[in-house]
Amino acid sequence: MNKKRITWIELLRIAACIGVIGIHAGSQHFRDTPLDSSIWRISNFYHGINRFAVASFIMISGTLYLDGKRNWSLKKLWTRNIFQIAVAYVFWQIFYAVYRIVMAGKPAIGSVSFFKKILIYCSESYFHLWYLPMLAGLLIVTPLLWEIVNCERSKKWEEYLILMFLLIKIIPYTVNCFSFPLKEYVMNVMHTVQPGMVVDYAGYFILGHYLSHYEISRKLERTIYILGISLILAAILLSQYMSPRVGRELQSYYENFTLAGFFWGSAIFLFFKNHVSKIHWSEKQEEIICRLGGYTFGIYLIHAFFRDILHRAGIDSMMIGNTVIAIPIVMVCIFGLSCLAVILIKKYRYWVSGLSDTKKCRLQQTVIISEAVSGTFLIFLDHLNLQVIKFNMFNKTVLAEPCSGMAFEIRDIAVQPDRIFQVKIIADLLQCTEDLVCPCIF
Repeated sequence: MNKKRITWIELLRIAACIGVIGIHAGSQHFRDTPLDSSIWRISNFYHGINRFAVASFIMISGTLYLDGKRNWSLKKLWTRNIFQIAVAYVFWQIFYAVYRIVMAGKPAIGSVSFFKKILIYCSESYFHLWYLPMLAGLLIVTPLLWEIVNCERSKKWEEYLILMFLLIKIIPYTVNCFSFPLKEYVMNVMHTVQPGMVVDYAGYFILGHYLSHYEISRKLERTIYILGISLILAAILLSQYMSPRVGRELQSYYENFTLAGFFWGSAIFLFFKNHVSKIHWSEKQEEIICRLGGYTFGIYLIHAFFRDILHRAGIDSMMIGNTVIAIPIVMVCIFGLSCLAVILIKKYRYWVSGLSDTKKCRLQQTVIISEAVSGTFLIFLDHLNLQVIKFNMFNKTVLAEPCSGMAFEIRDIAVQPDRIFQVKIIADLLQCTEDLVCPCIF
């Protein structure tokens, strides 16, 4: 995958992250405002228009994880990828459980009731953390999917699986949104094969690889754009029309497994892949984009905390009379604070590790960092730019953030820094888990 292509993926990742924040910022008063009010209608619009976010995240993961150049190690998959997701999930579940208890003021911290309450809260995923176990499930089946999409008849298999995704999941889910005679019996027939057990989000996983790997006709691309825009707007309008009549908010018309969600997510993905990818960015701009893209997973995990904090401070979708402006302001505040928190967490890791100031090195081509054991040299690549290296003089260690790397045997050549250093890769919880959304090769 070339540099430009990675840039558009990172931009899509950032857009999807903002979209998730937009969903949650717009839904703060989704259930406690009159269904016929302008505030609810505006919130419903933001809620629907940002629904591309989850599908985009999963399609990005499918694009990267199912790439034919990847070599899968089952041991590495379980000990690194899946285990790290599990650790992140447990950590953030406990974090939000403790936060909710502290905000409620009871039970007392450290009491038996306190720990029982934590267990109760951790038994169900906090509202945005469902994504982590879902992603872990996708990774479990990824080696099988990889074999399918990289075999000799891969294109036909992918087309078949995407068609099954539409028939088994998307269409039944969409049909279930409407009321009609004998609906119960129709849905029983459609759910004879349990869609949740067969496809679910794996369909988006494969779709991402297909749309990024194969070129589709311009006619089909335009059709997807038209369907995506028209269906998502129709779903939003239908939600606004039907919700007051049934007496409760209806967001089911534009959820992830509806035709509106399917084509809207596909349209956004294709737009970034085919058009945003053609934008020329300077080296500095690409560096900023890729760095910000690397923060998105941490932002996703922590943004719910700042959403609640801001809400308690009166900064939400109803803080001013104009909800159209209020929601974007809240989105910017949540994104900014979350991004700052992730940066500070990373910096704190470096501080407690006793690291010196960052020393940047740039070369035009491949760079040999230092000598390793047994005459093997580690060569680190960051899109033909040397990754930022931090020197720990006390332990004589070069600490490199995770990046692409290869090991080479080089005889009778001594290339090293001023002193002989060992190369050590370090990663904190956020850095490890962000690799799940922005995979790297070690």
